Amino acid sequence: MTFKLTDSYNAQNLRLTPAAYYPLNERSGTTAFDLSKNGYNATYAASGVTLAQASPLKGDPNALSVLFDGSNGDANCSASLSTAGWTSFTLLAWFRLSNNTFTNYPNIMGNDGNAAGFNVVVAPSSDGSTAYFNIFTTVKNSLSYGTTVLAANTWFYSATTWDGTTMKWYQNGNTTPVGSLAASGSIATTANHVYIGNNPRDTTSYQFPGNLAGLMLIQRALTLDEIQAIWHKSQAAPAWIGVVEAA
Repeated sequence: MTFKLTDSYNAQNLRLTPAAYYPLNERSGTTAFDLSKNGYNATYAASGVTLAQASPLKGDPNALSVLFDGSNGDANCSASLSTAGWTSFTLLAWFRLSNNTFTNYPNIMGNDGNAAGFNVVVAPSSDGSTAYFNIFTTVKNSLSYGTTVLAANTWFYSATTWDGTTMKWYQNGNTTPVGSLAASGSIATTANHVYIGNNPRDTTSYQFPGNLAGLMLIQRALTLDEIQAIWHKSQAAPAWIGVVEAA
């Protein structure tokens, strides 16, 4: 009797040719491995990081997440990972806040977003918006959505895209974006590294308090069909084909 896993969640994602893909499924060590062909591995902070936590990905039996403490934890990506000059963009991310009483602006991922580069940010309750997706070209293009702080201890699937004309934010597999914004140009150059769970512009003020998983950075805007396919794959149990051989 033989069994074969027909297609994995990771394999489906890698077919999208990401610039970097961090499943964040490490069980030990200080390296967050980039599964893309580029090998832009990240380095976990010396403290504030707890590996091998539960994952929301039902479609990947090996999936895990990383818990960041909101004070010291983050991951610093390879200096070779650059978004300079990009004219289209996607960041896919799974995230779960461990609390929603923070007063700062926790970054899911970014290399600035204020004067160059990009970032995706959760807003505190005092802000009046739920979250921000920022891309800096010659100006700061800031897409915000919502009016209330996100719930704690709840997983969210986020897809932030930019096709060179419009920025969009899709969430939890919905077909309608929660927000959109016109934006053109190319992403301005920054010397800052891309960070996971923090912002290099000020690494003491933007730490993410909670779990992150399945971060994928792509140098094009994914289509809605592609975003939906990832969502459905993540929520489906692994598909197995069994072949029974005669004795």
